[in-house]
Parts: sequence; C-alpha cells; structure tokens
Amino acid sequence: MLSVREAERTDRTLGQAAAQLPAVHAHGDYDLLVDTGVLTADQAADSVLRWIDSGPTLTALDRLRA
Repeated sequence: MLSVREAERTDRTLGQAAAQLPAVHAHGDYDLLVDTGVLTADQAADSVLRWIDSGPTLTALDRLRA
C-alpha cells in the first residue's frame, strides 16, 4: 500500500515510506490507531471524533516521557 501511495505522489522516492516506517513508529505507543490504508478519510475522521467524544484518557505521551 505504501508503494502505491508513493507512486501516485510525484514528490516521493519509491521505497522512502517503507524505509522510514521503522524509525517513525519505533516507540510503538499510541492512544488511538487509525488505519488510513483501510479506512476512507470520512471513516478515519469519524473514528477520531468518536474517540474524542468518549473523553479519552491521554496516556501515550506520559508513558513516552517516562
């Protein structure tokens, strides 16, 4: 999926996303995961809004700081 997005975007080098993925997500700690490779933009936005409306406890940043 990453390679398809890169091929469609003229400002990316093919393989760049895959190469950066391990570093970008190395901490592996999130309060919410939204898979934009599976969800439409509207579905992703709805997911974020439902999470916000649920009054989430934000803990990932606290864990990362510790």
